Amino acid sequence: MGTKIENRLAVRYRKGAEGKLSLLLNRWGDVTEIKSRQLFIIDLPDSNSRKAIIEQLQQWKEEGLIEDIAPVVDDPTSKSPRILTDEITVRFKSEVSEQDLKDFSQKFGVSIIRQNEFISRQFIVKVKNDDPTEPLAIEIANRMAQSDNVEFASPIYISQYRR
Repeated sequence: MGTKIENRLAVRYRKGAEGKLSLLLNRWGDVTEIKSRQLFIIDLPDSNSRKAIIEQLQQWKEEGLIEDIAPVVDDPTSKSPRILTDEITVRFKSEVSEQDLKDFSQKFGVSIIRQNEFISRQFIVKVKNDDPTEPLAIEIANRMAQSDNVEFASPIYISQYRR
């Protein structure tokens, strides 16, 4: 599923904030924009300034300048980086009740976002992650996949298509 690329973060910005945010982020490191996804990928210079930068990003998130911060992981198959979201696709082996979903959510510390309209046993869940720079969704998906009634659990990634 990939491993985290140290000192690389993805920042999803709010529409209209990209100009200001680009100027601010470029002070910290190399920045690449993926306009179609409203994302900046930033390569941070070193681990010493990382904590202060993450705190600043969290503040901008609270202020509404950015929507999300996410780790970037490598993809061993395509050799391209992928951005890990805080969502997981989960498919159960059999139908689940409301109580089963509630128990499942509580056990893994996730919230149910939506049910697949075509596959009633499949759901998108959201991981609560206090440190958005850590790939917690991978760990939780792996734990979910070990559950008796789970057919599969897969983190949701954003990938950049290249020709």
